[in-house]
Amino acid sequence: MKKMMKTIESQKDEINALKQHIQVQKRKINIIDWLDDNMEPSSDYKTFLRNISINEYHYNDIIVDENVRIGLTKYMKDNIFTEDVRKTLPIMCFKQFYNTFFVYDDDNWRKMTHTEMEQFCNTLDTCLFTHFQEWKVK
Repeated sequence: MKKMMKTIESQKDEINALKQHIQVQKRKINIIDWLDDNMEPSSDYKTFLRNISINEYHYNDIIVDENVRIGLTKYMKDNIFTEDVRKTLPIMCFKQFYNTFFVYDDDNWRKMTHTEMEQFCNTLDTCLFTHFQEWKVK
């Protein structure tokens, strides 16, 4: 009986610790403030967008995958959103904010607009298409 009481007390302590953890996780943070405090973009979003390029190595990686979406996601993970440059990027996304990107522009962080998201995708698409046309001529 004594052992069972110890187990129950231990479980109560564990439940309380988990409840505290959940409360901390539920706490809403202001993502813009967090970005201001933790990120140091090396350029603004417009400059970043102009400088995106896909070389032959990247292109081959993208088209080798099962489909372009998977290949492009891999390209962005491996070449744009790498850990070593992540803090200097003027574009960020988080799994907690589904379908939302944040961009650094005019010395401020803000949510990316739908039009800007289309422009970002179009830029990647144009890079791919240009490289495809060059490959076709070879």
